[in-house]
Amino acid sequence: MGRIRLLIIALAALMYSLPIAATAQGRGIEAGKEAATWSAVGILQVRGGGWCSAALIGPSTVLTAAHCVYPDGKRELFDPARMQFNAGWRDGLTAARRGVVRIVAHRDYDPRKPYDMPNIASDLAIVELDEPIPADVAPFFPIADKIRSGAPVSVVSFSGRRSDVASINDSCSVNSRDGDVMLLSCQSFPGMSGAPVFADVGGRAQVVALISGSQIGHSGTNNGIALAIGAPHARVMVDARATAATPLSALPYWTRRNPAAARQTPVATRRSITVNGKSGLSGLTGSGSARKVIKPPKSSN
Repeated sequence: MGRIRLLIIALAALMYSLPIAATAQGRGIEAGKEAATWSAVGILQVRGGGWCSAALIGPSTVLTAAHCVYPDGKRELFDPARMQFNAGWRDGLTAARRGVVRIVAHRDYDPRKPYDMPNIASDLAIVELDEPIPADVAPFFPIADKIRSGAPVSVVSFSGRRSDVASINDSCSVNSRDGDVMLLSCQSFPGMSGAPVFADVGGRAQVVALISGSQIGHSGTNNGIALAIGAPHARVMVDARATAATPLSALPYWTRRNPAAARQTPVATRRSITVNGKSGLSGLTGSGSARKVIKPPKSSN
């Protein structure tokens, strides 16, 4: 527990408080083959709220951070009907858009408590989509937990600093690991919460962690705090299976279903997104004092 715990406790209140140049988060992913490779990384949006980065780990299962699925400071999940996942968001286009029918957060995450080691160690959730996303549109990523201190990793994300296209930082490494909590050498920014951290396992990119937050160090850089997903993800999946048929009135606070959600016909891929006749992104909107985000516009369809 040593170094990571002490620095997080001392500096948690300063998260996201410093202006940082956008280029520090990595480079924008190039159109074409590279964009297709990472099309399963997208934006998980809350209607009337903010958004986080997220990634497909199954045809209809999305991985993100637990704090992304709770309203600030409230021990009640967002209504799944208010959420949607935009896979491969790029320049006002999305490879696929899906609604959400169920949310399952890690049972030990408590949104009423501060950003401390116990909450970081359980900052993981899955959302289930109302329709699978075909592999030829956005192939999901396998997961693994084989990452150790000093290992090279890549982070693919969106953020309030660059949300028109995904960013990739492929020159990152694990500075240290304390249990399932890791401190990365690369930086993180608002909106990157829930972003997948990848390692090359057998020549294939696999998700080994997700971005939970930032830690501002003595030099002023905001290094990414990541959660290794192996054990936390296994815990969430056990709970997801156990509560799949639980009556709505008996569901624990860390899971929520939308029984009224109709199964949708798969939407067209690469659908154009416009606002007031113009492509692009709307202005800044808040999702609480901890982070500011850019809200993707609604579809014109």
